[in-house]
Amino acid sequence: MQIRIPEDMFDEYPDAEGKGWKVDVKGVKLFFDYRFSNPDEGLTSGLYLSYEEMELQRSGSSSTMWQLGEALRVGYVWRPSDGGFYFMPALAFLNSHRVSGNNEVRGEKFDADFTGFQPSINLGYSF
Repeated sequence: MQIRIPEDMFDEYPDAEGKGWKVDVKGVKLFFDYRFSNPDEGLTSGLYLSYEEMELQRSGSSSTMWQLGEALRVGYVWRPSDGGFYFMPALAFLNSHRVSGNNEVRGEKFDADFTGFQPSINLGYSF
């Protein structure tokens, strides 16, 4: 599955904001979590690793780069009922950086390196 990052979500990439970039992302993330008490609900911490292919487009030209991300995260799993559906608000400390490919299009570089906090709300279903 490929996802286009909307330009108003370029907060992670402040040098790219308002410069006409279009970014399509395909990738995979592996999550490793530890549940402290109840495995079905409660405090959790862990890490995740991501590997993403980013197709960068600007002014009719494009290039492709790959980036690797590592993150430590903490969250809370909450199930609103006895079913398998759950919410997990989490906060991660993320470091992502380009590992290969070209991040330059028409003389302009797309700086995808990021280190900082990333909040999220995860929705899921356990079988």
